[in-house]
Amino acid sequence: MGVMAGTSNGTRREEILDAAAVLFASRGFHGASIDDLGAAVGLSGPAIYRHFSGKEDLLAQMLLRISQHLHDEGTRCVAAAGDPAAALDALLRSHVAFSLSQPALIVVHGRELANVAEPARRRIRRLQRLYVEEWVGVLAELSPQVPAARLRTAVHAAIGLLNSTPYALGGSGGGGELDPGATAGLLVDMARAALRSAAPASLPAVRERPRRRRGYRSKVLTERERFTPGRGGRIAPRHARRAGSGPRRGDHGRDRSRAHLRGA
Repeated sequence: MGVMAGTSNGTRREEILDAAAVLFASRGFHGASIDDLGAAVGLSGPAIYRHFSGKEDLLAQMLLRISQHLHDEGTRCVAAAGDPAAALDALLRSHVAFSLSQPALIVVHGRELANVAEPARRRIRRLQRLYVEEWVGVLAELSPQVPAARLRTAVHAAIGLLNSTPYALGGSGGGGELDPGATAGLLVDMARAALRSAAPASLPAVRERPRRRRGYRSKVLTERERFTPGRGGRIAPRHARRAGSGPRRGDHGRDRSRAHLRGA
């Protein structure tokens, strides 16, 4: 598993996971038996239980490994990049390399999650969300005027485009009529164009909510708050009245009370 070299150490457990990915991709999770899995790595079916508690556990560990790898690689790409544009390019190229070199894992990753039991499924979903948010964070820096929900939808669509490649190429991971390098370049360009379309020039800027300081009223006022009737029929800002430019409600009553006390 070239792209996941950090997790593949040639152990029997890794060999089983690799063989299971190919079988699950070609036959489906329910179409591959424990005996099939054992035969694929030169073991008897029951010998699989020395490494996994069952076929469900094997699938869960496979998808957890994929999700963790994608998340870790996405985090590394963003951290190593010098700017958001470079980070996006690194994310695109990393995912394309993974999808082209691991077509079986991509197929299983997209098709068999429903067969994973909780809490493993929840952990996989969480890793997937964190991976998507790495992309969303980069796009938000490139297009701060675009709502996060729009960016997130665009990321899901772009990743879906890249993950569909093994299906389009018959699960071979090859480029069909194109060589692997040309296929990778085409996919990067297509995904980048899809993400760029999430921020059209006509999209209005998102207005930030006014910042409020503790103990202070926001300086951003509504039209009703901004103007209130003043003396002589003039329209005066409310803050001007509070600053003492005009009498406030109750002032006349207090003045009469003070005069009464002085007279007494």
